[in-house]
Amino acid sequence: MIKRLIKKISVLVFLLVGVGMVAPAIAQQTASQGNIIKRVTTSTQKGASFLMIRGTLSPGQLGDIGIRKKGETSFVVSIPNALIDPEKIQKLSQKFSLRDPIKQINFIEDIREIGDEVVFIVELEVETRKPYQLEIIKPITSSSIRIRMEEAGMAQKQAEMEKEEMVQKEKLAEKARMLAVKKKEESAVKVLRTTAKAQKTVEEILQQYHRPSIMQLSIINASGWQKRAYKLSVFLGKEKKKEIEESLGIKLDIVNISNAKNDRHNQSTIYFRSNFLKPALFLAKLIPGEQKMVPINNKRERLGVDIEIYLGVDYR
Repeated sequence: MIKRLIKKISVLVFLLVGVGMVAPAIAQQTASQGNIIKRVTTSTQKGASFLMIRGTLSPGQLGDIGIRKKGETSFVVSIPNALIDPEKIQKLSQKFSLRDPIKQINFIEDIREIGDEVVFIVELEVETRKPYQLEIIKPITSSSIRIRMEEAGMAQKQAEMEKEEMVQKEKLAEKARMLAVKKKEESAVKVLRTTAKAQKTVEEILQQYHRPSIMQLSIINASGWQKRAYKLSVFLGKEKKKEIEESLGIKLDIVNISNAKNDRHNQSTIYFRSNFLKPALFLAKLIPGEQKMVPINNKRERLGVDIEIYLGVDYR
């Protein structure tokens, strides 16, 4: 009888506050001392399902809000210091569409006497379509309580996905490490090859600067003008011969003076064997104009010739 009487009085006070028949100060005090549940809905945010309990709430009084499981697909939300707004929630049972994760909610108002105090409690008996893991999202606001509903097994699945992602990251990191080691090894091999090539180049240069005892010279006229080869042979073999032999320390021997048959050079060119670079450079300084320096290769091999001078069209 006491509980029923208290409940009737509380509901009457709630209705009077709702229609404005109680003094504003009393209404404000009553509203600040409890939580009024007005509506319950569901929502989906970023792929997660939520149970939304809306109303006029006092977050400071909802520290004891609790959730307890009743079965695999049912649970109870217990809201302390709360009443149901009879104008907004007119039925004590609410059904949801097939698209919702919730089948039905039953609203239960309970009044308990704890010592000298009377405590109002609203319980929501929730029946779901699948087993869910539940979590109250903090902080609770003055207008809504949010409860996250995550399918049972999703947390384990998420953990497995994160573990798999970690394994993939480790594989990629290992692959990157192996690639770095391979590049380092390739770089070391490249350095060794470059060093060997540099040593070979040094040996070739030393060989090129090695002083031979005789220099056999061939002069070929590829300029298209008559007697150019002959004139150069006189210049080198008579006028400059002593200077050449004393400066280079070798004997000059002009073994060939001829005209090019089918080969016409635009630029004068001096072909030389690998160990006649220095003599070739010395002759290039004596010959008027500019000459291109080219080592003798197998295609231009001349027996008994160490340096071959081709006089081009540019030679005057």
